[in-house]
Amino acid sequence: MGGDGNGRLDPGETADITIPVLNNGNSNSPSALAALTSTSSWITVNTGSALLGVINSGSGSDAVFNISCDPLTPIGTAIDLAVDVTAGNYGINNTFYQPVGLVLEDWDQAFQ
Repeated sequence: MGGDGNGRLDPGETADITIPVLNNGNSNSPSALAALTSTSSWITVNTGSALLGVINSGSGSDAVFNISCDPLTPIGTAIDLAVDVTAGNYGINNTFYQPVGLVLEDWDQAFQ
């Protein structure tokens, strides 16, 4: 995940989401296209499609999408990210759930 580089989506952040797409089949895929959607009202999908091209057998390709998170998103809100990949007559979909922001305790400060 892009953004501020901490690996988490934070309120008000725009970030690149990278989803690896693997071809576990025995032959090269037809040209593949990945699409990202979300039903969350807290997320705007800025770049919702990624052309992956032919994915060789036993290989993979990264689908990169750009999203923005509403600045008013409550910390800990789980957002859904649905990825659909199609390649000719083949397809797969998966939904990931990503929490927005994290409350991290600074234990060093607590014991001083």
